[in-house]
Amino acid sequence: MKSLNVFLFVILGLFTFTSCNDDDDTQKTIVDLVVENPDFSILEAAVIHAGITESLKSGNITVFAPNNEAFKTIGINSEADIKAIDKTAVAAILTYHVIPSLVPASAIATASNTEITMLDGGKAYVTKNASGVSVNGAKVTTADLKAENGGLIHVIDAVILNETRNIVAIAQAYPELSYLVAAVLRANEGNTKVVDILSSAGPFTVFAPTNQAFINAGFTTIASIQAANPNTLANILTYP
Repeated sequence: MKSLNVFLFVILGLFTFTSCNDDDDTQKTIVDLVVENPDFSILEAAVIHAGITESLKSGNITVFAPNNEAFKTIGINSEADIKAIDKTAVAAILTYHVIPSLVPASAIATASNTEITMLDGGKAYVTKNASGVSVNGAKVTTADLKAENGGLIHVIDAVILNETRNIVAIAQAYPELSYLVAAVLRANEGNTKVVDILSSAGPFTVFAPTNQAFINAGFTTIASIQAANPNTLANILTYP
């Protein structure tokens, strides 16, 4: 009888241990929260396209998550728009939205431009005041969405970018600036190395024409830009 009791105790213990492990494995992660929320459908597509799903399943990260409207403000309106962007560029953008630790809104100091280090190693700047919390100017609209495994989401109303990248790299991340990127690359084939100018330290400010602006100017397709005289494009792009 004693042996039987010991046997049953061991079996029960193994069952309990296995059940606990199964529960841990099925805890919802940040990725699950993103997938379940229709307001994150573009973010979901971006995460999959960038190949960083596993990185966002950690229970020890905080994500500043742009909703669909945030992506639309930079011309990304659908999954197709995300897939049109180089996946490495998408991964770089997304990892700049992740803090590799848990930072609830209550833990953010009431101050302006508190420096934080993001998952990609870049620096972002968080402000907390009477108006709420913002990161690089993007307002947190909903704070502290908590995944079952511990990860946190702060919903933001804009896509934030690592400003250490040069202007050409930033433009390449925006679908609505694809004509401008084509014009810069074509102009670089002439006497003025526009890519080198825009990749330099500066300082300078670029008034960036959107795709529609190029169309209005008669460059109706990227092919028409690629066929244009590079020196003419350089003169347009570097117009003081």
